[in-house]
Amino acid sequence: MPRVFGIDRLAPDQRAAVELVLRQGRSYPELSEMLGMPEETIRAFQDHGKAALTLEQGIDEAEKVFADLAQAGIDYDDVTETLEREGVEKFADSFAELLEGIRAKSGELVPA
Repeated sequence: MPRVFGIDRLAPDQRAAVELVLRQGRSYPELSEMLGMPEETIRAFQDHGKAALTLEQGIDEAEKVFADLAQAGIDYDDVTETLEREGVEKFADSFAELLEGIRAKSGELVPA
């Protein structure tokens, strides 16, 4: 089996899927189903993706952004709380509208 650098850092189900592809020649559609992601995503990553451990990169720059926001009088926690609250409200409103539409349609289909 070809050596896959970083495979030990994958989640167990992802590691198993990669090993199945490499050892047993599973297809991309099978890998897509195993990982729960679109096949196009997997093919695109194969074509031009780059696996890298990036979570700890750019920490200093990120901290500076937060400091600059605070210095400009922007409360990051307030911004994220507002966005979350408004996002949930919009989703709930859309969902309620969808349910009302379904109720209306079902009333048209089923005699009372």
